[in-house]
Amino acid sequence: MLQALTFLGLWALVYAVLLLVYFTVGWALLRINRRYPERQIHGLNGRDRRSRMSAGEEIRQSLKALAATAFCTAGGLYMQHLGWTQTPLAMTPVSLLWTFAVAVVLQDAWLYFQHRLMHMKPLYRRFHRRHHLSVAPSVWSNNAFTVTDAFLIQAFFLVLPFILPIPPLALIGMRLFDEVRGLIGHAGHEHFAGRLARAPWPFIAVLHHEQHHQYFDVNFGNQFSFWDRICGTLHPSYDRLVMALEKGVAPADLRAEPAKSAEHSA
Repeated sequence: MLQALTFLGLWALVYAVLLLVYFTVGWALLRINRRYPERQIHGLNGRDRRSRMSAGEEIRQSLKALAATAFCTAGGLYMQHLGWTQTPLAMTPVSLLWTFAVAVVLQDAWLYFQHRLMHMKPLYRRFHRRHHLSVAPSVWSNNAFTVTDAFLIQAFFLVLPFILPIPPLALIGMRLFDEVRGLIGHAGHEHFAGRLARAPWPFIAVLHHEQHHQYFDVNFGNQFSFWDRICGTLHPSYDRLVMALEKGVAPADLRAEPAKSAEHSA
């Protein structure tokens, strides 16, 4: 009974922290984006399609989904506490940095293949379609998943402590980084177009996920582009558009070729 109450308390605490990050970072990004309206990239690819979810609907769905993601993070931490996982390394600057870096790479692989799976019918229609109602995503879209979809995405944090002796502080940092990175990636404004966000480098700009919401069956990566490059799912205009944005071309002046791949019906 005591263990159950302890876990419920940890779950509630993680949920509260994630809500705080979701609303404070989301609000801050909206303020920044309003100051730089010229950086908006919705419709950059010649497909100015509008979302079918309002901000209020996205937030309400996110409140449900964040409960599932908090469960996964709290579960990973609590299983570490019970000694069911690999013994976490002592917290030193070196252990925090290398386990965090490895966790980012592992999570990117997890999310790429989980994401591809969720785009297979009927899984897409049953579990993932709701997220893609946000065709022109906003910061509030980041967690607008069904509860099942959110759980499958964040189940990575239940599995991670079993395969990596990650210190609890690094695991918490990894989840917070994931949340902030996701909010930025759904913000619809490009602030990170540069040479590191295009070939031959593996990092990505906001445009990467914007194209995913526009075209549905491209750009499945989360932190990096290499799985998209290896598996042939990178949108063909991505590198060219990043290079143009890097050179200072205004998003309003850019138009990409139409997608060559079929989209799911959203």
